[in-house]
Amino acid sequence: MCSSDLCASFHASREAFVAVKGDFQRRLHFPTELLGYLDTTFLVCYGTGLLFAGSIGARYGNKTMAIVGLAGTAVVIATMALLSMGWITPLPTDKSEAWTQGLLMYMPLWAVNGFVQSLGFPNLVAVTSGWVNPEKRGLVLGMWSTTGAAGDIIGLSVATHVLERSGGVGSHVERGETTEQWTNVFWAIAIYLAAVSVLLAVGVEDRAWMGLNKKREDEAKTVESTLPVHHKHAAAADAKAKKIKDAEKRAHILSERQSTFLSGLFSTKSPWDTSKGLRS
Repeated sequence: MCSSDLCASFHASREAFVAVKGDFQRRLHFPTELLGYLDTTFLVCYGTGLLFAGSIGARYGNKTMAIVGLAGTAVVIATMALLSMGWITPLPTDKSEAWTQGLLMYMPLWAVNGFVQSLGFPNLVAVTSGWVNPEKRGLVLGMWSTTGAAGDIIGLSVATHVLERSGGVGSHVERGETTEQWTNVFWAIAIYLAAVSVLLAVGVEDRAWMGLNKKREDEAKTVESTLPVHHKHAAAADAKAKKIKDAEKRAHILSERQSTFLSGLFSTKSPWDTSKGLRS
């Protein structure tokens, strides 16, 4: 399944950094504590992003957010390669400079990496669920979730292979120090992530998102179609109440007229009693 390969790609990208930690220590003078801070920063940002990634995908599209996660990770990994090659800033020559660059440049970059990678797993699960029969969804998604471990294994194997192939001395020289092309690991992963993001964009249909939008549209149409009916019922009820009120009013007036007529008909008073002339 294509989405399983995409999920494995995220895990493979993390193994690239694991594979070159030794080179960070030997060539860039990164202490173990600094590498631990980078890992912690990534995990905290990744875990925080997972809390909101599903909601963001439901609002803006699960497939769209998964593409953003893949493409964003590719950009971060490529930027990491440029930093580690000294193309953005000179390479550190001691632990003090390594701490400065690590805290000011690598740590924010790795925090962004955690947030963009958090967009991957929840949204890819949503995209996959749209292609699976609900009766078999538990089985399929259970098997699909093993892609994380598979991605770790494949990513570390590929990174190790690239390191072995790039073991010769490279042409890049910075401050008198000759470096090997160990950063090819980052470039290989970045290119792969860019390719699979294009594959997701053109080769996978987001049926779950389309179904959710269709359901929302149907609900909106249902509400709109029922509103005139409610208005008609309300108007009919008002008209009926008005008719009843008018009928009661006419009955009351008629009753008063009948009462006045009967009281005058059977009255024992003489009309002369009320005459002003006779009273005088």
